[in-house]
Amino acid sequence: MDAWSVTGGTTLGARFAGIETKLFQAGLPPYLVYLWFLGAPETRAPEASNFGARFLLAFVLATIPAGVVAKTTYGDVLANVDVLHGASESLLTCSNFLFAFGFATAIAAETASASATATAAAAAAAAAPDSTSGDTASPAAALLALVAVAGAGAAAVAGAVAAAGGPASALGLELVEPANALSLPTWVVHTSSVAEWCLAMRLIYAYADVSGNREWRSLSYAMTPFLASAFSACAFHLFYNAPAINALVPLQALATFGGNVGCAVAAYRISNFNGAVDSASARASDDGDSTANRRQKPSWAPTPNVFFPVKLGVSSVLAACVVKYGSLAAPAHAFLSTPTYPKALACIFIPTLAWSAVVFGGDAIASGGNEKKDSDSFWSELSMEKVKTYGKSGTIAYVVVELAFWAIAFPAAVAWYRVADGQWLDLSDPADKAKLVGAGAVFINGVRALVPLRLASAIALAPYVEEVLGGGGGEDEDEEEEEDASSNT
Repeated sequence: MDAWSVTGGTTLGARFAGIETKLFQAGLPPYLVYLWFLGAPETRAPEASNFGARFLLAFVLATIPAGVVAKTTYGDVLANVDVLHGASESLLTCSNFLFAFGFATAIAAETASASATATAAAAAAAAAPDSTSGDTASPAAALLALVAVAGAGAAAVAGAVAAAGGPASALGLELVEPANALSLPTWVVHTSSVAEWCLAMRLIYAYADVSGNREWRSLSYAMTPFLASAFSACAFHLFYNAPAINALVPLQALATFGGNVGCAVAAYRISNFNGAVDSASARASDDGDSTANRRQKPSWAPTPNVFFPVKLGVSSVLAACVVKYGSLAAPAHAFLSTPTYPKALACIFIPTLAWSAVVFGGDAIASGGNEKKDSDSFWSELSMEKVKTYGKSGTIAYVVVELAFWAIAFPAAVAWYRVADGQWLDLSDPADKAKLVGAGAVFINGVRALVPLRLASAIALAPYVEEVLGGGGGEDEDEEEEEDASSNT
């Protein structure tokens, strides 16, 4: 029994039947590698985050029997059996929450320690926030608070709507949901999971500054495919798991596989970072007040106390209400009643790119309660000018990345077209030629959206290329050679 598959042979052809299961399985080894390096002492990952990442395996294992029961007992895929779907997905929410909460706690502890050290006064140190004080909740208590608030809120709203005679009577909506529509509690699980992952991406990007290990940013970048995977699942549910867009599930599996590989590489880089500073006092004194200022807590970062999960739970319930009941409004219903891949892909990539711009294009560190410009922001780092600073090594790295990207992207696009349309593209058919124009526009826009990722890969690869070349090829060395040549002349 294939627990995860939704793409039967009639939808994608016998060759591609169950391809999502194969992709999910292929992603397990790199995820285990990621867990290995994340748990290494050199990585210094927050304890709660480390546990949360490992707890994700419980979610993966739970979906197997849940999927089997859904198909054998209910004769349907797991996404259409709400009780099993929501119960298994709740484990993902717990995993994501602990992962994000750990980094929120670590940022509070690091910034408090740096602030106390910078003052070099006992009174100031006593006045500084303490990560072990009563203002900080334990991960277990925070998780229980989230479950209690989100569960009670979802039950209360769903009960009130049912008592009023359904959404039509309670909210004045005339449309009726399909039988396989997600319940409000299940939508709460999904909105909470996405919100936690989004927050974790931003917290990790900031943690790179306050911890002194800038390689943590690479993990934040690597989490982006997982965000696209989450929105793929939500888009599938938003269109009521329509078989017409079944290929979203293989797309979700492919994004998950990419995220697993990226996180494994990022965790390796973090654990092997040679520039990390071990003590908070050294970090606070290495370049004076400027370092202490850079390690102030970002104004947007949540305080890891019991109010954080309460606010998250309330926000998740409200977001779930907007998604579930808002989809019954006439304009939304007209949009969702005819599921197409362009609509679904827009629901995936627009929010993914928008949040990536917030995380990577904004300012990770706040000073004095206000956001300040970080000279090493995402946009300034990821540019061709940055690649050129590595000289020959940067050029070689960029060429290698581009060749690898196109060697993967073009066959993947053709294969995904086969998965989505059910047949190979036939250029002798005028109808297929017309489809090619539309698909080509989507492909080009997707390629453009991935330019920052390709630049980031080239920048990350450049130091290794330089090492292979014997330490040469950088801009500084090229300048020194030019100066030597000028002096000899």
